[in-house]
Amino acid sequence: MKRTRKISDEARAEDVVVVSASEPPQKPRRKRKVEVGLSLSMRREVLRQMAPQYQEASSAHKRVVLADFVRLTGYHRKYTMWLLNHPGHECPSPVRPPRRLYEAEVEEALVHIWNQTKRLCAKRLIPCLPMLVDAFVRHNHLHLLPTCRTRFPGVTRQPF
Repeated sequence: MKRTRKISDEARAEDVVVVSASEPPQKPRRKRKVEVGLSLSMRREVLRQMAPQYQEASSAHKRVVLADFVRLTGYHRKYTMWLLNHPGHECPSPVRPPRRLYEAEVEEALVHIWNQTKRLCAKRLIPCLPMLVDAFVRHNHLHLLPTCRTRFPGVTRQPF
């Protein structure tokens, strides 16, 4: 027996909107407002100029200065308030140590030891270097001058 369904008047209308059940409606995403891409040095210069104005201003004028600074830099409002109240507390750029350069003889020896240890990572190789250098020299797999032995990373003692 075949079943028949009653179709309502709404379904027969030509203006029917079908909503897909497979795709849930997405919430609008909050977008970050960064209108102007100022460099760090420019942002610091703007901070130096606006901080005294902000600190001496009345609360109504502080809102205006704060809004201008937020618009210029793209910083969050609370962070901007902290910056304007503490203009001298700038974080210095990190100073990285210079890249370590080895002499040719030391570099060849390091590469030789590294290859013999099946290219062990530096984290594990450096603590073992004093023992490995002694063993390689003792068994005549490595020939180093005494001055070069102390230039290895992790090796501080003199040859025996």
